[in-house]
Amino acid sequence: MKMKALVKQKAGPENVLMEVPVPEIQADEILIRVKAASVCGSDMHKFSWAPSMYMYEKYLPLIFGHEFSGVVEKIGEKIDPAVAKPGDRVTINNAHSCGVCEFCRKGLVMLCPEFYWNGGTKDGAFAEFTVVKADQILKMPDNMSFVAGSLIEPLGVAANAVDKLGIGLGTKVGVIGAGAIGLFATLMAKAAGAAQCVSIGLRSDLPRLQLAVEELGADAYIINDEQNAVEEVKKLTDGMGLDVVFECSGVPQMVNLATDLIRMGGKVGVVGIYSGKAELDLSTLVRSQKSLICTFGGMTPYGRTLEWAKGHPELMQKAEKIVTHKNQLEDFEEMLRRSRAHESIKEVFVFD
Repeated sequence: MKMKALVKQKAGPENVLMEVPVPEIQADEILIRVKAASVCGSDMHKFSWAPSMYMYEKYLPLIFGHEFSGVVEKIGEKIDPAVAKPGDRVTINNAHSCGVCEFCRKGLVMLCPEFYWNGGTKDGAFAEFTVVKADQILKMPDNMSFVAGSLIEPLGVAANAVDKLGIGLGTKVGVIGAGAIGLFATLMAKAAGAAQCVSIGLRSDLPRLQLAVEELGADAYIINDEQNAVEEVKKLTDGMGLDVVFECSGVPQMVNLATDLIRMGGKVGVVGIYSGKAELDLSTLVRSQKSLICTFGGMTPYGRTLEWAKGHPELMQKAEKIVTHKNQLEDFEEMLRRSRAHESIKEVFVFD
């Protein structure tokens, strides 16, 4: 049996839509019929084969796609039907770890030596079917759309950052970068109790910045290539600076801007994935007791994020507003063009 899949066959910018065999499952695996797969910014780096993507070359050929939802098609003989059975509507924790090593026991599952993730180190969801393990299954409520289910992963990344940086009642927050993670960080920070949230981007990001204010809870936005972001933040914070700034753009120099935007003793959450090195004035950071905290992924909060989504359907409706285009796999070239031209916010592949 064959399926359509979007495949990166070798290192380089070429991506191929082709027919491949539907994967066979082992006794401890589950076959998922994909219903919605969102396109992450990191997928765009992989499609273009940015220099930082060299680490994935050893896994090629590979099907990308790590933000997805679908229906259980088939379960292996060792799978407890209470965990998953054919017909279950599910979203997926895209990663699997051993569960017993020192890192797993401490909750640092993404550092597990046996860690892997769909769409990164094994085949993912830009295909009609994909395979997961039992510990990756998260059952969706009947009233949640498959598109919304595909957003649980990026929401979980933002939730992880908000959690690690200790956002709570009264925190003054800035978010650099108006991609999906930056927008979701804004939504999550406000949901966690932030008193003030400032979205920071470029003139080309204006529709996204406006969305952040009009729909996602941001109190103001700053156009960084036209305004002095440091001076604008001072105006908004009585000269103090922000308590926390999330750097979600992935632009190395923006880490320095983030450190300039926080108050003495403030914190920068480094969330972006970078194509180059950032240069930092560490002596100034030390003397002002500013902290950089790096966060990656959100494996632990995915289940919590789904529970949050169940309890806040009105906020999930807001989250879905970042989805600007729904595509068939056959549309991938136009999707790539739009994304590179900054004509979309969040692209999603949908499957009948």
